[in-house]
Amino acid sequence: PRLVLSAVPRGCLGVRHNRGWVVSSESACLVDPLQSSMQATAPIFEVSAHEIVHHWFGYLVTRAWWDNLWLNEGFASWMGTKCSDHFNPQWQVWLRAAAGKDHAMQTDALSVTHPIQQPVKTESEADSAFDEITYQKGQSFLRMLESYLGENDFRAGIRAYMQAHKYSNTTTADLWQALAGASRKPVAEIAASWTEQPGLPLVTLAPHEDGLTISQERFTVHQKDPKALSWKIPILWATFVPNEKPATPHAYLLEKDSATLPGAKAGQTINLNAGDVGYYRVKYDQKNFDRLLAAAPQLPEAAKVNLLSDAWARVNADRGSTTSYFRRVEPLRDANAPAVVEQITVTPALIGTLGLGQKGRRALQRYARAPSLP
Repeated sequence: PRLVLSAVPRGCLGVRHNRGWVVSSESACLVDPLQSSMQATAPIFEVSAHEIVHHWFGYLVTRAWWDNLWLNEGFASWMGTKCSDHFNPQWQVWLRAAAGKDHAMQTDALSVTHPIQQPVKTESEADSAFDEITYQKGQSFLRMLESYLGENDFRAGIRAYMQAHKYSNTTTADLWQALAGASRKPVAEIAASWTEQPGLPLVTLAPHEDGLTISQERFTVHQKDPKALSWKIPILWATFVPNEKPATPHAYLLEKDSATLPGAKAGQTINLNAGDVGYYRVKYDQKNFDRLLAAAPQLPEAAKVNLLSDAWARVNADRGSTTSYFRRVEPLRDANAPAVVEQITVTPALIGTLGLGQKGRRALQRYARAPSLP
């Protein structure tokens, strides 16, 4: 398709479309890749990719009604991020996208959340669907699903979906049918719990005899008597051995409220959300968590970000203390890991907005400035 860039009085890059066109604001395109920083260049590349993806997810194949808006926006977000990461690996796009996913998860833990596929009765209600659940949760679910089905099968399913429905309208069910045909896995059953109900799970890892048990429950923040929900959760997990490279992740589908994790043994150091590709919170038993902290120097940056974001989420949900969180921060500090530094520095800023009083505020400021814990 032909890309047309033109000046319009709007604040975002991709603002209007027609078949073969992307109309954008001039200010969002004036960047010199030889002079501009990554912080200035990367967002323009990512949003440009997002908008170009709409030529397939939105134009070639169009959602039948606004309740399937995520077929446009979730897919454009996922594919735009995937393309940006592929062509610019030095930008660590998925690591930076973790902040947006975390924001969606914070919203999803509240009583005001909604399913990805939400009811929209009239066109005037559609504006409310353009939010972090549609974009970031939609993108995150697709990434998690792709990691479970495998990139080749996922791609084959998308191609079959596009070929079968080009120049036509579709629903989410059409997509699941195409992906199931390519992967020979129960995609519709997996996807229903993620797209048709709100919220997100907390996955707990605990030792049991010679093995490890994983269980799930709904993760909420400040909700009284939330509705109990369950998910079919694609999980990537990996083991860590001191002074060895991280092992290749294993894939497992948690279909019940609890199950024994196949192949895992008590005493192993387990990372339950390898690559931070899962859209769920994780809680480890204390011994496994301590082993992960001890292995911090060899943990991938994505694993550190995931450990920190989940630890703070539990504090925010009154499932842990601020003191214990900061004690866990220290082993994960890494000045050479920008996403980790960002994850750590955001938390004191959030705490600083609370009513700590002068004494508490001064103590927090001393901590934030300190090179290490006292």
